[in-house]
Amino acid sequence: MIPTWLWVTLLVGGIVVAQFLAFHDVRKERDDVKRVMQAKFDALRYRFEVKGIIGHLGMANMGDGTSKHGYRFELVFTNASLEVMEYEIESVVIEVGGVTAPAEVDPSPSRGTIILPGNDKTLIYRTILAPKPKLLPPDGSCAIVVKYGHPTGGQWFRMRHEFTISWEGETWEGGGRLRAGMQTRIKPTHELAEVRS
Repeated sequence: MIPTWLWVTLLVGGIVVAQFLAFHDVRKERDDVKRVMQAKFDALRYRFEVKGIIGHLGMANMGDGTSKHGYRFELVFTNASLEVMEYEIESVVIEVGGVTAPAEVDPSPSRGTIILPGNDKTLIYRTILAPKPKLLPPDGSCAIVVKYGHPTGGQWFRMRHEFTISWEGETWEGGGRLRAGMQTRIKPTHELAEVRS
């Protein structure tokens, strides 16, 4: 017959070994999930892009029943990753001929949202008040700072991008159509911003 102390020792030893194996399996599963999530977050870095700028002459509603001439701009953002992406505009300043938009004119309705993989979103910028030019409008510049990341949380990134704005097309007086083009002045940077839960 086997003594009681041996049964107790084997039972306690078996429980300790079972707990260790269970803990080890849970830790392994947790690490696997963390690796998958980190791969998703890493897949987003460098994948938020300013795809282009759409600019044209337009009219700004002044709120008192009057309108004034100005430049209208839309920035087109793209999600070049295979993951859903959320972004938030921290700052955007567009300047044409030394003039930028006053805060009280046409406040931008789209400060941030979710972009599906491979899709674009447009930010409508406030009207920059200026007289209607007889020739091509003066060149301008844009500086933008955007935070982006996965909507479920994790690592978020901050993109800074500066570019010049130039105009193409026929003169406005001649009834021609104008287009704004962009050329990178300072290469975009993508830095770590914050970790969200």
